[in-house]
Amino acid sequence: MALLSYYEIGFASVENGAKAVTGTGTQWLTALRENDVFVGADGRSVRIASVNSATSLTLAREWPGDSQTSDVYEVRITPAPSEITASVRELLEKLRQGLWLTPNATGTLAERAAFDSARRGFIYMQTDVDPFVVFVKQTDTESDWSPGFSPQQGPSGPFTTIEIGTVTTLAPDQPATIDPVQEGDVVTLNFGIPRGPTGDIDGVTPFWVTRLGSDADAAAARAGLQALGVGDFGIGGTSMSEVTDPNTISQNGLFQINAITGQANTPTARRFNGIHMQRASDRIAQIMAAVDAGFPDPRIFTRVNDGTWRPWRELYHQGNILGTVTQSGGVPTGAIVERGSNANGSFVRFADGTQICTHIISGVTAPSATGSVFTSGAAGSFPWTFPAAFAVAPIVSASVNHPTSWANALDSSSTSVEFRRFSSAAQTGGENVRLAAIGRWF
Repeated sequence: MALLSYYEIGFASVENGAKAVTGTGTQWLTALRENDVFVGADGRSVRIASVNSATSLTLAREWPGDSQTSDVYEVRITPAPSEITASVRELLEKLRQGLWLTPNATGTLAERAAFDSARRGFIYMQTDVDPFVVFVKQTDTESDWSPGFSPQQGPSGPFTTIEIGTVTTLAPDQPATIDPVQEGDVVTLNFGIPRGPTGDIDGVTPFWVTRLGSDADAAAARAGLQALGVGDFGIGGTSMSEVTDPNTISQNGLFQINAITGQANTPTARRFNGIHMQRASDRIAQIMAAVDAGFPDPRIFTRVNDGTWRPWRELYHQGNILGTVTQSGGVPTGAIVERGSNANGSFVRFADGTQICTHIISGVTAPSATGSVFTSGAAGSFPWTFPAAFAVAPIVSASVNHPTSWANALDSSSTSVEFRRFSSAAQTGGENVRLAAIGRWF
């Protein structure tokens, strides 16, 4: 297994503001991977999002540096945790053999071919044989490796035991360190491991101490990495924390209100599943969904706290847009649209208070002379009782389906109106009179 600290074989081209990087004489597909760091000729650096081929990279964000064409570059290798562990253990083994040598790469003899284009002085250690073999590039010429040699182990030193000490997380731009401390015949190795180019993993230190020493169990690993386990905060598990008052929640996560009796500060007396989202004491949002059996249409409520808990607001969807409209103090508390009909016609009510009533009355004649026109009769002979009452008298319009006739609405109240049909000649044939009233239901 080869473990590099950097890769700089070949040349790279990249445009300012672009994410694509093109290589010349490179072997990126086998040597690099995502989360390694590309460094251009001007020293600027960006994390690698993907390695597409031996000559193609995609950066995680647009290149902020100068454009360059077939120029020098460097890729800082970010080892995976498993590789770091294996590399440290391999290094310990080499230390026990007496080798104080820092190779640029390690691996099998076959893997050495990936570095045939490396520059003069590049050190490669073959580790699949015992003792190991070291090769050094003698010139910049392709495959110009020195003959392999195996450093000989010297006489035993004054210590016989090597132990792992502390592991410190370093800044991303700092090199890894090993600090040996000798006490008697015991040497303790203290490690410094640089943090990766993205994220914040300062909590990795206790994880690696236990991991390097004795393979920590899953719980210890999560604690060291400050990572979530299945079911933490209700995520990934089959249950959630139960509360009776959502005002008392102080941590982000999922929760449930399962007891109807004794619950407080809920939008209605139902059972709920909810989520609490908080980034400060005055920056809180909650969402709750009613989950009682026997209620197929969900009711979903939300509210915020900007220093004070604001009222619950119900979210509308295709299951509750239509229904019975209600209000309290002018604030809608029911559906958005309500539609109904009876023997007196049809009506539509809206959550903002608007109401529209319509009706068609058939067989209305105009036989009675009144001055120079003919009417359907005296006032009150044709009343219309609204199919739904208004809060106050509405605006009413009337029309008749006849070329020489018209209709007028007369006095109206919140519950009914009177109308007449008029014509320029006597009309004994009945016609349809269309009526419409618009007003408010609260």
